[in-house]
Amino acid sequence: MDIQSFMTKLADCYQNENGMELGRLLRLDRPHGRELLKEFGRRDPSEYAAHDLKRRWKNEIANPWDELGIQYVVVCAHVKRKRVVDAFGEQEVLVRKFFEYFAQNCGWTLPILFSVLEGLMSLAHDGPSFEKVAIMIEEALRLCIADTKSPPEQSRKWGAYRVFALALKSSLRAKRAPLCGAALRTLIKAVDMPPFDVYPRSHRVTYWYYRGRLHFQERDYKQAEESFTKAFYHCHNDAAKNKERILLYLIPLRMLKGHLPASELLLRFPDIDEVFTPLVWAIRAGDMKAYDQVLEEGKARFLPLGLWLVVQRSRGLCLRSLFRKVWLSCGELRIPVTTFQTGLRTIGVDVDVLQVACLCRPYATQGLYGRSYHPRG
Repeated sequence: MDIQSFMTKLADCYQNENGMELGRLLRLDRPHGRELLKEFGRRDPSEYAAHDLKRRWKNEIANPWDELGIQYVVVCAHVKRKRVVDAFGEQEVLVRKFFEYFAQNCGWTLPILFSVLEGLMSLAHDGPSFEKVAIMIEEALRLCIADTKSPPEQSRKWGAYRVFALALKSSLRAKRAPLCGAALRTLIKAVDMPPFDVYPRSHRVTYWYYRGRLHFQERDYKQAEESFTKAFYHCHNDAAKNKERILLYLIPLRMLKGHLPASELLLRFPDIDEVFTPLVWAIRAGDMKAYDQVLEEGKARFLPLGLWLVVQRSRGLCLRSLFRKVWLSCGELRIPVTTFQTGLRTIGVDVDVLQVACLCRPYATQGLYGRSYHPRG
């Protein structure tokens, strides 16, 4: 796609109020962004675009689409040359220009809003830039919920939860949960909003997923599990990758409560199956050595997601399975501590009797009925 085709397409989509296509045209991750830069040859488009493109296209198509199109080319030029700071600054200018147009229009412009905000988020690189993103998203949310003039079915309010999900996503990327606090307060205070259940399913699922991620980061595992469960059961059956992202958090949270995933569930998602089936097998077998090995092999995947410590806590389930097998094999209510010590030694875990007694004690309240005792002598 050359620049003339790009600008002409912008004009056509604007005239037809085709928000979906305009959103695609202004996305930074689309291949046409690089194609537009070929016309400049070896020249740096970011240096020439503001002059050459404005002279050619200024007022040729309706404002602000002439300026937005030119600004998009400038941002793509900085992205191509990996000038992240400059790209972020120019994308911020583009977003602010779009806000002026968005505030005067109705819901057909929402796909464009999502595209330009996601582009800004993708270019955030440090604390100050993430704070700017949070401010911009909060402003976008206010513009969404402030729409009182559009017909209900065309209201900008239909974008509120998707924008708020972007606020959650941004705060998670910055590892600073308070960044989305202002957006949350804005959403809570909103009035005359459509019922949550009538929002598009994709918006609700995205909202629940990032809300779960936020609760998980705050170690509120109960609320996190509830949010991830809602996201999973409302996620479209064809969206397998999205379900896998949800399960990566939901399965460890369920394991904290002693619930292991069914093999039928794991088989439906190959990537999840590869991660959790060896872990579940080791837990059910009570094989502590195999469990530790699987956990160590998965460390590279669990650590970046913040799952390492949560998955580690399921080690108690593995120990419980082993002790239960020992208890069942003995068939008695009173079992010497040394018997459990022998069970641990069979899987290569050598600990003294006092440590074994400490390990046994919690499991009396978890379904292992009976008593362990120290034999005399």
